[in-house]
Parts: sequence; structure tokens; C-alpha cells
Amino acid sequence: AELKDFKRMYGHVLVPTAFTNKKLSTWVKQQRKQYKKFCLGECTTITLEKIDRLQSIGFEWALRSRKPSTTANKKQQQKISV
Repeated sequence: AELKDFKRMYGHVLVPTAFTNKKLSTWVKQQRKQYKKFCLGECTTITLEKIDRLQSIGFEWALRSRKPSTTANKKQQQKISV
């Protein structure tokens, strides 16, 4: 319910680690951790049903890197050298 409320308020489910609701941000982090274990075939508490429910609201299992890609770095370097 808290994650759905967050999505209604912010339009996404990417709960920041430093979010004011620490309970929610910790829960989201744990879901990603349990999903990773599931994918690796390790013992986990997450179920396929929970995975499906989270995916149905747009849950992202892996956060995108904030670092620019190698291609973007090369393009930036080309601009500087010209």
C-alpha cells in the first residue's frame, strides 16, 4: 500500500534510499536483494506472485547506473578535443 501511495504521489516507484519514509526505502531495497537471490537460484523469501505484483506497478529490479556510458564518455572527449 505504501509503495502504491508513493507511485500515486510521484508517478514512479524509484524510492530514494534517503527517502523520509525509511521503512519504505528499506523494504524496496530488500525486495531488490531478494529478487537478485531468486535470479541466482539462492534461497529467498520472494515469490513469483510477489514479483508479478511488483512488476505490474512498474517496479524496477535493477537501478540504472548514474555514470555516463562509455560511449557517452567517448563522445564527450571527442567534443573537447575538437
